[in-house]
Amino acid sequence: MKSLVYRTFLWGVTAVAIWPAGVSAEDLQTQELLERLERAEARLQQLEATPATSTLGRTEPVLFDDGTESDSLTEQLRAIQSENEALKAEQQVLGKKFADLSKAHDKFSADTLKGKGVVIPGAPEATMKINARVHADWWAFPQADSGAAALEGTPAVPLDPEDRIGLRRVRFTMRGDINDNMAYRFDVEVADPRDFEWRDAFLSFKNLPNNQEIVVGHQKRPYGWDHLNSSNDNIFMERPVVIDFVNGDARRLGIQVNGYTNDESWNWHYGLFNGDNVQDSDPFYVGDHMQMEVAARLANTWWYDEESDGRGWGHWGIAGAVAHPDGDHPNNTARFATRPEARTTDRWIDTKVIAGAQSYEVLALENVFNAGPFHAAAEAQHIFLQRDGGEDLHFWGAYGEVAYMLTGEHMQWNRKTGSLGSVQPFENFFLVDRMSGGTGSGWGAWQVAARYSFMDASDENVLGGEANSVTLGLVWYFNQNAKMQFNYVHGIIGNSADLNTAGTGDANYDMLGMRCLVFF
Repeated sequence: MKSLVYRTFLWGVTAVAIWPAGVSAEDLQTQELLERLERAEARLQQLEATPATSTLGRTEPVLFDDGTESDSLTEQLRAIQSENEALKAEQQVLGKKFADLSKAHDKFSADTLKGKGVVIPGAPEATMKINARVHADWWAFPQADSGAAALEGTPAVPLDPEDRIGLRRVRFTMRGDINDNMAYRFDVEVADPRDFEWRDAFLSFKNLPNNQEIVVGHQKRPYGWDHLNSSNDNIFMERPVVIDFVNGDARRLGIQVNGYTNDESWNWHYGLFNGDNVQDSDPFYVGDHMQMEVAARLANTWWYDEESDGRGWGHWGIAGAVAHPDGDHPNNTARFATRPEARTTDRWIDTKVIAGAQSYEVLALENVFNAGPFHAAAEAQHIFLQRDGGEDLHFWGAYGEVAYMLTGEHMQWNRKTGSLGSVQPFENFFLVDRMSGGTGSGWGAWQVAARYSFMDASDENVLGGEANSVTLGLVWYFNQNAKMQFNYVHGIIGNSADLNTAGTGDANYDMLGMRCLVFF
């Protein structure tokens, strides 16, 4: 008759043999549990082959086939029981993991059948991410004289540009990877229901030597810092006059190389582009003169405070281009125009098409600095244009801006591209009822800003206008993906062919703007 200790031992081994049977064979750790069970059974068989009378009470260790020793059967039993407890604990963990996986699989299957929340790329190795942005604007002109009305093209009565409200941007973005070394991006702009447009539309080859990629398609030209920032992240509602004047609509068809150093202190962009803006004409450029240009930008983040997670940083950059328009072509690309830092109907600063233009060069300098909640930036851009049948021309402009986060946050910085990132409020905006009574709230992040802009677009017999403007801004960040912007703009435009034709003298104006912005 077996002793009590021996029967207890058989019960423990039997429990070890039965317990793992409930573990799913699909789990990656099941094989390891089975192997441990086999070792336990082997020990049991060896112990059964050893008479209890010759084992119990022995002082010499028992040697097993796997090389282990035990001073007594009791110690061996305790070891197996301990292993049994460990197996039980592991089985519970594996059971929970399997339950979570099963629940996630059921949800994914249900969402797939309903067509809800699931995007399946067409190619098996491709990925797809969908983003959207909505910018809703309101603009008013509390003070604008007859000169401003002439530039806007409004009738004699009313004498000032009319107020407006509408959608500045409604854009959907599809982007992702194609296999391991390619990517894509496609933006559709649908703010104007009468005329849908596309913005970024390109393919790229990534993971090239020196952290580089080659981008082919419709994309931004590397003319400077402000235009490389996303419209979601800019502090002011509209870009400075010089930025849109030199780089109207920003994007062109071309091929571009982007890259950065391993420490992310330097980044660069250079490429070849067609100068024609296909958004304003046929999707295909038509003409024997291709009106090509070469453009490049080199930038350096000379300071980045790692310890504070980027609350302090400094940046400078230089950009330039050499372009060859066709002064005799009906679609001559030598035209530079912009709006007055608000969403007016017409472009108030406009050189019109410059006849005889044969080539021009762009030179741009930029400097940006951030220290905690304080932010400052400045850019200057020049155009040097050569033409047949007339004197060479020089247009230039500059701006400077400062901003301060009243709630202490900072402007994020992307060292790989030399551009701004989204502000992350310390506390999101919310207003809820408390269960214990009263109201709980968070007020997001607040920022104040000011900017001065100058643009000289008049030289020789080309009178595009001379502009000076001051913009004051207030930004309320609800969270990282939503904010409200408030702008007040005061400006003066003179020395303009359009104003001379209208006989109104300088244009003086005040503008108020408000934007509700959401991107996700």
